[in-house]
Amino acid sequence: MNNISYHINPLKERAVHEILEKGGFRFFDSPYAFWRAAGDNVTLTFFTKGTLLIQGNNPEIVKRLMEKGFI
Repeated sequence: MNNISYHINPLKERAVHEILEKGGFRFFDSPYAFWRAAGDNVTLTFFTKGTLLIQGNNPEIVKRLMEKGFI
């Protein structure tokens, strides 16, 4: 399992959520975070201070977020 974190402006939370939602991710509550999202072999947690923690083995999600200019 890989762990990668990025800093994203917290004001972009809704846009990141929408990208993941379109990708079929399931969303859960998480302490100190806007949400935790689970997809195929990957979990993302977007913390309220702007840290996006990506855990797992799904480089495709990182590529999508990079294409949209979030990371």
